[in-house]
Amino acid sequence: TINGKVDYVLGVGLLPKEFDAILKAQELPSGWVAAILDSSGTIVGRSRTPEKYIGNKATPSLLEAVLKSPEGI
Repeated sequence: TINGKVDYVLGVGLLPKEFDAILKAQELPSGWVAAILDSSGTIVGRSRTPEKYIGNKATPSLLEAVLKSPEGI
């Protein structure tokens, strides 16, 4: 901020296929499922069957776990 005002804002847009590439690069074990959520809890990337889940909200239990610990297993 300059003089208490926001002067610049930077935004970045990513497509779901870019999140898919990030998840595939992790080489997760075959039975694992990983997801990337946005700040509203919407699934924007998923390691398995992304076409079924992208755009849906995460389950309440997953959202609760993420809020308690933003990373982990």
